[in-house]
Amino acid sequence: MAGVQDRYGRTVAEVDSSGRNVNLELVKSGAAYVYRQYLAGCDQRAYLGAERETEMWQRGVWRSETNEQRPWDFRKSR
Repeated sequence: MAGVQDRYGRTVAEVDSSGRNVNLELVKSGAAYVYRQYLAGCDQRAYLGAERETEMWQRGVWRSETNEQRPWDFRKSR
């Protein structure tokens, strides 16, 4: 598993299991947001397209516009 370190020293990487990109599957299901800062070296079109589609169909984290605070809004408020 290759990856980069975030500012806290954690490894940020794509995870593959049985030939499937787990990160992309999480985005498609609405279980994760795309963190744009770490898209270098990834298939950006696939990730951003999956997120747009998931948001459009209001799956998972995109289901509610008012009940959940988006990570980027939380960071901005601090």
